[in-house]
Amino acid sequence: MDNAVLEGAATVFAHQHSGTTPSWSNYTTIPDSMLEEWRADLESMPIHLYATGPTAMREWSSTNDDPDLEWRSLRVGAWIVNRYLAKSRKQIIDLRHMSAREIIAGV
Repeated sequence: MDNAVLEGAATVFAHQHSGTTPSWSNYTTIPDSMLEEWRADLESMPIHLYATGPTAMREWSSTNDDPDLEWRSLRVGAWIVNRYLAKSRKQIIDLRHMSAREIIAGV
């Protein structure tokens, strides 16, 4: 989960400073209920499975046969970061010294 949030922060930074919205961070077509479900799945996934399981990592962080399931961890990360920014009224640059856990706790 930490990796998803840190990747999400990098993507939100890139979006805000270059105006791009890469497909791996575009969660606008995904209902919040689904993003919450994916977040819960990521939170409960043992890190050793995600980090060393090529199937799990590929299924969560890459393309998928089902376009709605592509880039799930990256979409969740960007969604969490944007929720944190909206709630805290901070700027993306303010997150540079924060841990993923601090960002998650603030959502």
